[in-house]
Amino acid sequence: MRKHILVVLIGLFMLMTMGIEVFASQRVVHLGPGQKLSLDLQLSSGDTCTIALQMRTDMQDSNVIINLYALNKNNELIEFGEDVFPLDRRDYWTELNLGEVEVPEDVLSLSMSLSADKDGLYWWRDLNVFSDSAGSVGIWNQRIDEANTIYTGLVIDARHLPLKKGITPKVYSRAGQLLYGGAVVSQAFLQEYGMVAYGEELDEDLLKRIEFDGPRPYSLPLIIKPVELKDASQTGVVISETDTMRVLQALVQYDFFARYAVIFLIDENFEERQAELERQRQAELEAELERQRQAELEAELERQRQAELEAELEVQEKDWFLKDTNEQTQEEIFEVFEEIDKEE
Repeated sequence: MRKHILVVLIGLFMLMTMGIEVFASQRVVHLGPGQKLSLDLQLSSGDTCTIALQMRTDMQDSNVIINLYALNKNNELIEFGEDVFPLDRRDYWTELNLGEVEVPEDVLSLSMSLSADKDGLYWWRDLNVFSDSAGSVGIWNQRIDEANTIYTGLVIDARHLPLKKGITPKVYSRAGQLLYGGAVVSQAFLQEYGMVAYGEELDEDLLKRIEFDGPRPYSLPLIIKPVELKDASQTGVVISETDTMRVLQALVQYDFFARYAVIFLIDENFEERQAELERQRQAELEAELERQRQAELEAELERQRQAELEAELEVQEKDWFLKDTNEQTQEEIFEVFEEIDKEE
């Protein structure tokens, strides 16, 4: 941003400020040539800070013009040049970072004006003014220092479920609360970017979807495994109540849903893999049944062999008994004959 200072009469600072409508945590304003929004900044004389906010519009290839003005003790207006930020994505939240700003000495108040080159509605949110002791990346350094962890996007790892790609995928809590997916966006945005990014692995290219595109390259995914699918089309997911709280707490630090920083990890060959697993399980089951049949057959053969052995032993015992009986009988007969011979 240019550092040159222009001194103009305060009467020239007649900004046409439009009414602001609050929509949830967003604000919408009508901007365009001659249509401006003026915002007061709570800064003191001599401060060094980083100023940033997020904006979006439903128009393609728009430019937002931001000017900073300081009112000094002489009622003179000091203008800090001009910054132009492109909003080239329709319905996409873009971080506008003014970098390091040095507030002049002897300043009574500081304000920022927003205008645009195209007439229409513009949404803005998360106007942050941070004391910048670390240069142009102070906004994120300070955020991370204060929050310890700042997630820049949500990653739903649903590779264990038959999740299908969809135009408007949704994320629900166990209680049925719609956490993500209910926003109304243009057809052009859906076709070009989609409500979520899909992939099979969380690689570097896919992480760009959730990368903060400010002065400090930064991406930290909040990875969650859904517990089940939702919707007849199997394009939505349900997450546990514990994970729901993790998401809501992360959104307090940084609203990545507003930037559509959501990734769904899916297994595009899930059905084929499941069919192959089912075939393997079926083959293992048939093999186990065959082993059981073989074991039963061997057990039956063993029982038959045992029965034959017992029968053979019984026959042998009978033969031994008869033999013993015959020998005993013959001895008794001989004894009888001997007694007869003695009597004669």
